[in-house]
Amino acid sequence: MYGFGRRICPGRLLADASVFVTVAMSLAAFDIRPIEGTPLPEYKTTGGPIK
Repeated sequence: MYGFGRRICPGRLLADASVFVTVAMSLAAFDIRPIEGTPLPEYKTTGGPIK
């Protein structure tokens, strides 16, 4: 996504930090809850390199 070697993006760390801060502030600003009376869906996880 950001390239590698000599052509690596110099702003990649700033971009990652900006996305993190934006998501964190959005989550802090809103009260996120499930709708009352509706069950939460069951998610099945599978093994793999990303869990």
